[in-house]
Amino acid sequence: MKFYSIFLFLISLSVTKLTAQDSLSLEEAIRLGLENNFSIILAKNNLKIAENNNTWEWMLPSVALNGGQTNNSNNSYLKPFVGPVREGNNLKATNTSMAALVNWKVFDGLNMFVTKDKLEEYEKIGATQTRLAIENLLSSVVVTYYNINLQEKMLVHLKEVLAISIQRKKLIESRYSIGNASQLTLMQAQADLNADSSALIRQQMSCKNSQADLNRLIGREMKTSFKVSDSILIDNNLKYEDLNEKIKSQNTELLLSRQNERIAGLTIEQARSTRYPQLSLFGGYNYSRTTAAIGFAQVSRSYGPTYGATLSWSLYGGGATNRNIQNAKIQKMSQEKQRDDLELQISHELYKMYNQYLMNISLVGIEQKNLSITEKNTVIAMEKYNVGSLTDLELREIQSSFLDASSRLLTAIYMAKQSETELLKMSGQLIKK
Repeated sequence: MKFYSIFLFLISLSVTKLTAQDSLSLEEAIRLGLENNFSIILAKNNLKIAENNNTWEWMLPSVALNGGQTNNSNNSYLKPFVGPVREGNNLKATNTSMAALVNWKVFDGLNMFVTKDKLEEYEKIGATQTRLAIENLLSSVVVTYYNINLQEKMLVHLKEVLAISIQRKKLIESRYSIGNASQLTLMQAQADLNADSSALIRQQMSCKNSQADLNRLIGREMKTSFKVSDSILIDNNLKYEDLNEKIKSQNTELLLSRQNERIAGLTIEQARSTRYPQLSLFGGYNYSRTTAAIGFAQVSRSYGPTYGATLSWSLYGGGATNRNIQNAKIQKMSQEKQRDDLELQISHELYKMYNQYLMNISLVGIEQKNLSITEKNTVIAMEKYNVGSLTDLELREIQSSFLDASSRLLTAIYMAKQSETELLKMSGQLIKK
């Protein structure tokens, strides 16, 4: 009865502390992460830049206004073929000019249309990179969130072990006081109690650090304390064939690789466009006024429209066009090989991760049975120890067995959830979940 009283007291302290904390659900942690995480903010900003750049406006005519005035003060000497010599010092002269000019490149070998297609692809790449950043964040938040769950449950088990060690030490002290226990036995009980206390302190630190890790991910103050969900739900029905099919069409890294491959193909078209002529149209209005103190004209002024067209065609540029085309083809081939290697790498990771997923699910079932057995053994052991039919060494071994079983079960559950999360991420289903 003393054992259970101590145990309930320790648990009540833990519960009292937790109720004083704010609860944080996984959904709320994800929401905060999407709002505050730096990588998500950066990815969204890059997407906005790509969206802003994806426009036809850069293909429209350019309009420019230019104007200026030049003032001169010169010493001048002018001797004409006919007439008197003209000369003077500090003579003032001005030149005023203004112009409005419109330029429009109407054809550049189809490069403008290829460029627009590339801008479309860059916007898609920005969206895919944003999705990848979100998937990475979701995976990290889920795994970190459930790691806190594991650490806190391990803390509860350590408190249970500590409660047993406290009860054991009190029993030995009672026996020692009446001469039924040796000082060596009492000292060993104290040493075991100290070891359990140290383990509990280390575990408390692990809990705090795990919460700090999650706070960092979701953009909160490191010291913010909170309570997480008690349960870890694992999807036991993931099928290898289904995952493999979804990876081919939904894996974000593969989607990004295919988009980069299309960019490489468009770069080839851009290189080819330099083989064609380029045509530009221009039009504008000019105004110019010049004054002089000495010369043939005191005031000179001109104004009026200007317009025309320019046609250019590079017939030979030292083979630069052919080199650019060949280099672009090589780059596209490299991108294709990179995609093939990525597909092989992801298939390899899927095979290993799925095997780990199945192993962890099997381990969860086994370790649940083991924990149930060790819990019963612990209760029976305490009853026997209280009446003196169990040695200190045997009780300590049962304590260690219970703690090991608890640790193995919690680790198996956590690893199963981690494997499930990674499989969903690889198959492009994590955001949907």
